[in-house]
Amino acid sequence: MSVSQITPTLFLSGADAPLNQALVSRKGITLIVNATLNHVCPVYPGVECLRVPVSDLPSARLGDHFERVAERIHSNRTGGTLVHCAAGMSRSPALVIAYLMRYRGVTLCRAHAWVQESRPYVRLNAGFWAQLLEFEKRLYGKNTVKVAAPMPPVKPPLSPWTLRSSWTQRSPPLLPRSPLLSSLSQAKKLKKDDPAFTSGDVIQQAGTCTTSEVRRTKRKRKAPDTPSTMAAIADTQKKQFEEFMKLETDRLLSELADQLVAWTANEKNSERQLQQ
Repeated sequence: MSVSQITPTLFLSGADAPLNQALVSRKGITLIVNATLNHVCPVYPGVECLRVPVSDLPSARLGDHFERVAERIHSNRTGGTLVHCAAGMSRSPALVIAYLMRYRGVTLCRAHAWVQESRPYVRLNAGFWAQLLEFEKRLYGKNTVKVAAPMPPVKPPLSPWTLRSSWTQRSPPLLPRSPLLSSLSQAKKLKKDDPAFTSGDVIQQAGTCTTSEVRRTKRKRKAPDTPSTMAAIADTQKKQFEEFMKLETDRLLSELADQLVAWTANEKNSERQLQQ
C-alpha cells in the first residue's frame, strides 16, 4: 500500500489505500476522489466519495472532469483529500496535476515535477497528456511541455535472482584486436618455443608502439561486499520489485476491466440498433 503526500491535505494512491479505514482516519481524509469504473467507493462516517468514471485509455475524456474535480478538492475545508485510481499512476496523477495548475498557479511542467517528486513512478498515457496540455493552454495561453515520442515501458527493478543470474552469465565485451595485443600474443608464442625471446623484441620488430605505451598499470581490486551488505541490497531490491509488480498488476487489471466494460456497452448498443 503506497500513499503519496502531494500537499499537507492532498494525497495520491492506488485503489487499495481507501479501503483501509484506519489509514483514512489517520490522514484526516474527508473526501475520496475515485477515478475508476469498477472499484467500490467505501462508506465511512464523515467521508464523501466523488466518482470520476473514466477508463485508463488514451481516448477517455478525463479532461471533462478537470474543472469539477479541482474545484471540489479546493472547496474541501473539513479535512484532507485522497485521489486514487487503480494503481495511482495515470488517472489520479492527471487529476492532481490539473488541480495544481488550476488552484496553485503552477505550469504543467512544474505541476508534473511536483507530483513526480512525491510519486516517482507516475506514468500518464498520451491521451491524458494531450488533455492536460489543452487545459494548461486554456489557463495560461501557452504550453510549457512538449510531448515527445512514446517512451518505452518502465523496466521493473532487478530482483536478487536476476542480478545473480546476470553476474554469472555476463560475458566480457568483444574488442577489436590492436597491433599491440597481436604483438604480445606473438611474443608469448615465441617465448614458449624459445625462452631467449622477450616481448620487447617482438614489439620493437613490429614497430607499432614504444616502450612507454606497453607499461602496465596495476589495478586495485575493490574489496568484495560482505554477506550482510549483499543481503541488505538484495532485500531492498526484492521489496522494490514486489511493490512495482503489485502496482503494475493492479494497473493492467484495471485496464482490462475498463476495456471489458466499454466492450459490453458497445455490444448492448449494437443489439439495440439491430432490434430497432
